[in-house]
Amino acid sequence: MSHDGFFKCPRDNCGKRYKYKPGLYRHLRYECQKTRQFFCYICLKRFYQKVHLQSHMVARHLSSDFSITL
Repeated sequence: MSHDGFFKCPRDNCGKRYKYKPGLYRHLRYECQKTRQFFCYICLKRFYQKVHLQSHMVARHLSSDFSITL
């Protein structure tokens, strides 16, 4: 924990800070210096986490004519 009460990413050139330690752990595991492994097969937008892809599908493509399986 840094002096301002936040958990800072230890990796070079990142600078992300999180109020809670699990947020930092999630960042290190799925996001920091990683490629976005989940993608929307309709618009090809990429995401770090599956839950973000699922939210995107519901928000952007649920009303479209495509059949969506989450």
